[in-house]
Amino acid sequence: MTTFDSKILDRMWQRVEQSRLDSDIAYFHDLMLLGELAVKLMTVATLACVESDRDRQRYKIEYQLSRADGIGEWSRAFSEVLVGPASAFIATEARPIVREFTENFSQGSDSWQRTAIDALSAAAKSIDGTLEEAPRKSSIQWWTTAFSALRNRTRGHGAITGVKCSAAAPSLEKSITALLIGSSIFSTPWIYLHRNISGKYRVSLIAGNVERYAHLKSERNHAYQDGVYIGIADHLLAVPLISSDVDVQDVFVANGGYKSKSAQVPTASYELLSYISDTRHRQSAEAYQTPPES
Repeated sequence: MTTFDSKILDRMWQRVEQSRLDSDIAYFHDLMLLGELAVKLMTVATLACVESDRDRQRYKIEYQLSRADGIGEWSRAFSEVLVGPASAFIATEARPIVREFTENFSQGSDSWQRTAIDALSAAAKSIDGTLEEAPRKSSIQWWTTAFSALRNRTRGHGAITGVKCSAAAPSLEKSITALLIGSSIFSTPWIYLHRNISGKYRVSLIAGNVERYAHLKSERNHAYQDGVYIGIADHLLAVPLISSDVDVQDVFVANGGYKSKSAQVPTASYELLSYISDTRHRQSAEAYQTPPES
């Protein structure tokens, strides 16, 4: 039985396992949803590692993602964080994790990255032989781009046959599980923080080992806002565009559907989606009203 160091991923995997019992088509499509969730989690987590700068590189990407309606936009944002101007401001302690996504691996490598890349390439070939094949040397940055192309082919442009789903699903599962188990970003500490009236915090586990942050339960001299955080070394970094609560029964990620403020809409907002329960709700976008160029 596949298990992960993350409550989010474990609960999403339960959905995938249930769909496996229903049909190959349902199984394939829920694997695609798991892949989408992985791309979004990698993006917001690496974005959390970008420190502030006067050109507001991090804000530019968050602004774009609050309005992003497709996984292709998330894939491009992920690349912007990894190799664009924002990459110069990635926290020093986070660089080893980010390097896992940018390092190239050759065919024949036994790395988890190459396993994920080659298995995704095989899954894509089972669906559509015209989709790009994995290069001889490639990185997880390529994986996210190829995944968004596969998603667009299978979910954006019509149904695919059960035969193709059956052929592609094993490779797709192999690819996604290699990524989720191999990448440090999913096993690093993720927590939800809630500040009690006393000034102490309730620390709710999402992923990894959070013992390093247990002191927050008894100390009052901190000023964290309620929300999701990842732990990098001794630092807790607020993760943008994601929401949960103290019970961590569900986790919601930005999913487009941006609505501007108007006479009929008092507050600008975007949609948050739970890939686990398919629940949706609105999140205020007031923090993302100033165009990055301003």
